[in-house]
Amino acid sequence: MFFLLPAFAVIAETAAAVTGGVIASAGTIGATVAAGTATIGGIAGTAVAGAATTIGIEAAAATTLGTIAAGGTTTALNVGIVEAGKSLLTD
Repeated sequence: MFFLLPAFAVIAETAAAVTGGVIASAGTIGATVAAGTATIGGIAGTAVAGAATTIGIEAAAATTLGTIAAGGTTTALNVGIVEAGKSLLTD
């Protein structure tokens, strides 16, 4: 199953970039928010990679897990922001 990790990392990075681009297209505030979510995702990814290394997962796999965590966190935050924005517009 570890052979799928690089593919999941690419998917996570792509999803984060796409959702971040959508938010960033909303002007200065959107760009600032997108940068913030990317920063938070990076912090989460670093924490996951560090934890994975600590428990003995090899460095390359730990880095890949960190990439997946970073992309997943960033995407989740971006989608949450988009959903919140939609509810502001529709309520």
